[in-house]
Order: sequence, then C-alpha cells, then structure tokens
Amino acid sequence: MALVTPGSVGSMVNSRQRAAIEMNAMEDQLNELDDIKVKTMFQMVEDVDISTGGLAIKKKFLFLTNKQAASFNTTNMDNVLQALELKESHFVIRLVPSVQGMAQFKGHQEMRGTIDEKYTMPPTLNEDDCNRTESQLVLFIKKCILPVAMQTRALILCGGANDCSLAVALQKVMGPVMERLGADCPFSIIGMVFAPEVHARAHEGLSSIAGQFAAQSKTWSRRFSDIHSCMVNKMGGGDESLSKMQQVDMNSACTHMICFETLNLKTQKWDVKPRTSFENTFIESLTQRLPSIVIQAQTADQGITNLGDIVRRKIPLLLLDNRERWPLLSRTENPKHCNDPCTQLAKDTNALETPDELTACHK
Repeated sequence: MALVTPGSVGSMVNSRQRAAIEMNAMEDQLNELDDIKVKTMFQMVEDVDISTGGLAIKKKFLFLTNKQAASFNTTNMDNVLQALELKESHFVIRLVPSVQGMAQFKGHQEMRGTIDEKYTMPPTLNEDDCNRTESQLVLFIKKCILPVAMQTRALILCGGANDCSLAVALQKVMGPVMERLGADCPFSIIGMVFAPEVHARAHEGLSSIAGQFAAQSKTWSRRFSDIHSCMVNKMGGGDESLSKMQQVDMNSACTHMICFETLNLKTQKWDVKPRTSFENTFIESLTQRLPSIVIQAQTADQGITNLGDIVRRKIPLLLLDNRERWPLLSRTENPKHCNDPCTQLAKDTNALETPDELTACHK
C-alpha cells in the first residue's frame, strides 16, 4: 500500500491541474482549427467508401458542428458548393421530407409497441392499398423524375435518412442506375441528415450505412463519443438507451451527404437553428442560380408553413397524392367530375373497385 504524504497529495493535485490545463489548451486548438476550416474549407469535405450489396461506392461527406453550420451565410456558401465538387447541373429537384408512409413505419422501429406507433402508420385502407401507394411513388420517380434528371443533369436534394417516402423511392430507382453508370451518371443527389436521428445505427459500426460514414469521417468520429453521451443522457441513461433512439439509417443513394450535429453539447439539449439556417441558405444559393421545382408527398414533415414560403418565393411546388382515391375517381361515385381517370396501375390492380372492408360494412 502506497504511503500518502502532504507532499504527494500536492503533487497529485498539481498533476490534475496540469492535465486540465492541457485538455483546455487542446480544446482551444481544435476550436481554432475548426474556425480555420470554415474559412478555407480545408479537409472539411471527406471522401468515404460506402459498401452496399458488396459494391463500394465513393461518396462526398460533410459533417458540420453547430458552430460551423452557424458560420455559413450568403457570403461564404459558395465555398461549400465548391468543396463538394458538384457536377455541372442545369436543374434542381428538391424532394421535401415526406412522412407517414411505409418508409417511416419501417424505419422507426423504436416506435413498436408504443402509443406513438399508430402515428407512423400510413393512411391506407389495407395492405393492398398500401402496396399500391408505394408502387405509385416508385413509378413516379422512375417515369417522371429519372428522365428529367438524366436530361438536365439535375441536382437532387432530399432527406438523408430512410424514413422519407420520396427519398426511399428515389433510392430504389436511382441507386441501381447510379451503380450501373458509375462516374458517367449525369445527376447528383445531396442528402441532409442530423446526427442524432442516425446515431443508433451509426453505433452499430460497419453493418449500417451510417456506421460506415461515422467510421471513415475524422470530424464525426471526433465528436461521436460526446454525441453518444448526450443522447444517452437524453434517453434517461441505462442499457436500453440505444433502443429508445431513432432507428433510421442513411440513404445509400446519395452521392453527397451533409450531416449536422444538431445538439448543444454543453446544455445537453437539441439545437436545430444552425442546421435550419444552413439548409435555407444552401438551398437558396442553388435555386437563385438554377431553375428548380419542389415536390412534396404525403404528410409534410416541415409543415404547411414551409410550403407556403416556397410558394411566396414563386418556386414551382408539386403536391403529390400517390394514393388511388377510389370514391373520387370512380365513375359511379362521381360521374360529373370523372371521365375515366383510371391509371394503368389502377386497372391492373382493380384499385377503383370498392375495398372489401367497406363492402362488408354496407351489407
């Protein structure tokens, strides 16, 4: 057993003070480095290799702390666009986060068995109706978005997580096309995601898309333990904290991914203002240079106020209803306003026939 003397106690105190000073000095140096990076964009955008289905694809990745995100405005956003090394584009297609579809229901496994589970379920009549609804979105991307993207070398903006119906449909259609064309693919896809929503999947390591990004990103890796501590604290601590977090993963089709910290690590609270400010400025910088269209399906994750703002700025807005609304489309139910609007998909699936559940109710 070591003998403790007044001199040894003083030495221990001095060692702890020196360690604290050194840690503070290191933190100051890292903060200064972050400030320099924002000004020069030096090594802020990282090259990562993401493996999907055994095929490794190179992506551009930008992780922004709240302080960094708040540092960008209209005067220096061009630095970000240049650092991302985007291909020449002639058109911007913005897919606004669209929720309450099967993507959200499947992605948010943390909702299973809770009272919130029903709020993630899509507003469909039955399983067949649900499948038709999802098929309509995929067909819309394939028949409408893909040809335009190919012809205009479009820059597509979408949600970076796999709980947005439009983004998931985009991944299903565009992913194989991009893998086949490789460097010759004419369009680019930028996804935006915040670290807390994919943290649980990133914690799984290389088995998830988010885990692959986190493992290869020096910036995200440096903040990962602090984000983890904050998230565990917000979930009440304990071994079940990870299972309570959002269980969504990143969208593998995005050629460029921007991830926001979205947490105030000092107060241990959410702080979305820097992310919102950056997103608005980033999108505005693009839409001022190029013609654009905004597309919204299902429930608007960002609210009707955001859509109203898009209309006020005279940006074309398409509100997409991908359900076959049989009472409104059927000639027998609405003969004055309907002149055979049945789509080929509806004909193949008998979508305009009265659902069995409602037929049984009227017997």
